[in-house]
Amino acid sequence: MAASQLPQSEIERIVELRHHDPYTVLGAHPLPDCDPPQTAVRAYLPDTEAAWVVPEPDGEPVPMVRLHP
Repeated sequence: MAASQLPQSEIERIVELRHHDPYTVLGAHPLPDCDPPQTAVRAYLPDTEAAWVVPEPDGEPVPMVRLHP
């Protein structure tokens, strides 16, 4: 599975605007199988070329990884 631990079928349902509860997929979600603990931050930004997450108020921006063309 991808680093975000998100099945491709969930991505497709978001992209096709047919997910019954998109906030169960989008936003910040803990990744329980990671050691040390990590959080996946997912966004649906169809017209955006690049996006970043700032993990802490003074943290360095981390580029998001596109999972769907």
